[in-house]
Amino acid sequence: MKTWKNEPIVELGSCTQPHGIKGAFSFKLINEKDSSLDMDSKVILFPLSAKSNIPAAGKAFELEKISFGHKVMAYFKGITDRSVVEAMLPFSIFILKSDLPELDEDEVYLDDLIGCKAIHRETKKELGKIIGLEDNGVQAILVIRGQEAFDIPFVDAFVGEIDLEAGTVEIDPPEYI
Repeated sequence: MKTWKNEPIVELGSCTQPHGIKGAFSFKLINEKDSSLDMDSKVILFPLSAKSNIPAAGKAFELEKISFGHKVMAYFKGITDRSVVEAMLPFSIFILKSDLPELDEDEVYLDDLIGCKAIHRETKKELGKIIGLEDNGVQAILVIRGQEAFDIPFVDAFVGEIDLEAGTVEIDPPEYI
């Protein structure tokens, strides 16, 4: 798990473009529907290329305003100029894991599934590891790599029991696996 100042952090998405002329950012979040971001949220940014003026070790910012809709638009406190925004791009967006809300007993943070073994729900055969997450606009997608590379929507029809202690996620794989 990635850390910042020795604290675990969770990736929320990225930003590659500004919005407007008043210092807004256009965020692409991994999971827009269940985002933990709101006004006054603290985020940690990491550069995605040498173009970004954000330090390689990351830098914290506080959200002044964020709106969800056709696009996710965000403003950081103290940034009101498009040229400042452009100099920061591109970057990835993280939040301290300790700033995330408490979960109900039957819930998990998708980020906690990264590194877990994907096992066949019926045969219990290991199919690979969950190496990442994506979002197709409708649901979260588990990116799985093993002998075969495949992605699975994170929905009950494809994902069964999750055992974080054992590091396993039961799945119904595509028919070609």
